Amino acid sequence: MNASLPIQYEWIKLNGYKEFTPWHFRNIEEYDSINKNFSIENAQNRRVVTFANRQDNDDAAGFEVINGKVTDCVICFHPSYSGRKEKQIINSEHKNLFMFFREVVLVDFVEWGECEFGGDMWSN
Repeated sequence: MNASLPIQYEWIKLNGYKEFTPWHFRNIEEYDSINKNFSIENAQNRRVVTFANRQDNDDAAGFEVINGKVTDCVICFHPSYSGRKEKQIINSEHKNLFMFFREVVLVDFVEWGECEFGGDMWSN
C-alpha cells in the first residue's frame, strides 16, 4: 500500500489539530485493529486507513484504499465487531477530509457544545 496520505490530513496534523469533541484524530498506526475490523465486516470488500474516531460511540473515519493507494475519499463507519460480513457499517462517504469536516465533524462539534452548555451555540 502507498503510505502517502492526503495533503489535507498532513495539514491538519502539521497544525496540531487533534480533537474536535466528540471526534479525535490520532496517528493512523493506532487504528490498525479498526482497519482490520472494517476489512472483515464491510460486505463490499473495501479497505480504509482510519484516522479518527468518535469518543461517545464506535464511529470511525478513514481514507478509502483502492488498488493499494490511499485516496482522498473519507468513509465514516460504525464497526460492529461481529467478526463477519455486515450489510451496512458505512454511515456516510465524503469527497475529501475537508468535506468530512464540514458535513460531520463540525456539525457534531456544535451539537456537542449545545448539549454541554445547554443552548443554541449560535445565539448571543
